[in-house]
Amino acid sequence: MTTARRIPDKWFWMTLLIPVALLLSLTVQPLQIHWFAEEIVIKTRPYDPRNLFYGDHVVLHYEIEEIPASLFEEAVIKRAKENPSRKFAVYVQLEKKGEVYGVKRVVAKPPDGGIYLKGYLNPFSLDENNGGLAQVEYKNIGRFYVEEHTGYDWEEKARQGQIYAIVKVYKGAAVLKDIRTSI
Repeated sequence: MTTARRIPDKWFWMTLLIPVALLLSLTVQPLQIHWFAEEIVIKTRPYDPRNLFYGDHVVLHYEIEEIPASLFEEAVIKRAKENPSRKFAVYVQLEKKGEVYGVKRVVAKPPDGGIYLKGYLNPFSLDENNGGLAQVEYKNIGRFYVEEHTGYDWEEKARQGQIYAIVKVYKGAAVLKDIRTSI
């Protein structure tokens, strides 16, 4: 008696390839940033984190996170006033100011050109009573892991505002590449 070999049908191939394709798709944006992004330098601000669970790391707070209300586009201010309790995406255009990058303008839609970061505005912080500064949060650039037993030294430098972050930016997405004490 001969045994016939069964040829896998399309459902077999779909169940095999769909998970692989999904896993591979997760690498697209990080690879785009790695290959095509422009490298910029951002000045940090003093910040005092306390967390025992993450090991040696530095939590960074940037000067570009507190933005004067005068740099916000009218559409962003209008949206913030419509729903002051909900964060929403904004695009922070950056320009080189000396050796580091600073905020040029905050807009509601991705700009056509130039360097910009996608951030999330806390509309409540856009209140005039906040000293005219609004809080914008950025993903993926807030924490940097350092060599073991060097975290305390980096935190001290961070508290004194002596750290510069080297960030790669591509179409609003950012990856924190390195931190330094000088440019």
